[in-house]
Amino acid sequence: MGHRLLNLVIILLLLPFTHNCSQEQRDHGREAEKAYANLLYALHTDDQAGAVAAVELLDRRLDELRTQRFFPLQEERKDNLLYLFSHADQDYARARKNIKAGNLEFARYDLEEAVSAVLATNLISIRESYLGTIHDFLVSWQEAYQVIQDPTRCGLDATAQRRLFRELRNNWQQIRYVDISPVLYTETDIDHAAFLTKRTALTAALAKFLPLLKKEEIVGDLSVAVEQVDERVWGLVLLFGEPEFGVLRAK
Repeated sequence: MGHRLLNLVIILLLLPFTHNCSQEQRDHGREAEKAYANLLYALHTDDQAGAVAAVELLDRRLDELRTQRFFPLQEERKDNLLYLFSHADQDYARARKNIKAGNLEFARYDLEEAVSAVLATNLISIRESYLGTIHDFLVSWQEAYQVIQDPTRCGLDATAQRRLFRELRNNWQQIRYVDISPVLYTETDIDHAAFLTKRTALTAALAKFLPLLKKEEIVGDLSVAVEQVDERVWGLVLLFGEPEFGVLRAK
């Protein structure tokens, strides 16, 4: 599995999205990102068959990226980057294993850890990728969604729940106005008007939902509001995925 180390870094929005890359490299990177978006959605919806298909597609896209030549890393950064990449590689390997075994909740956690390790490299190309930029928000949303659906499932006490809801608010505030890079996402790839429409719809849903977390605690019936937000979150994510993957893409 170690031979996939550099490939994982690439899919999780590093080297293929730099200004030093060729158009072919960017195209391969986008194809890999599409598979990554598919995988996120399949894991969120507990769709093992979809997750298996998505991770197998992701692996094929990673193999395609292995044939590409990228700029050399600066010598002084190699040790730190390789340390983070090794952690990402191990976490991704566990995610793949858990997907195959049907342990999707563990796979979600492993994939989140892999992405977090890659993001910790703080390479500029990460900030140019939309899915990389909103990663923290997606993690906090999925955790909040699970807690609201079943407050006892995650075993969080009231203090931990308040911290989680606070993180959700903060993470959303940090990315709510983020636009997509025209260098990375052309109009033939991502319709900018569609992106703005989906982002606006998510903003409106969250504007109704977040005040219901009165004093950062669960109050009242949130079932309708939370599902509306969830639909819009994944409608936005799947805009970056394969066109035929996931019913929310058309919404």
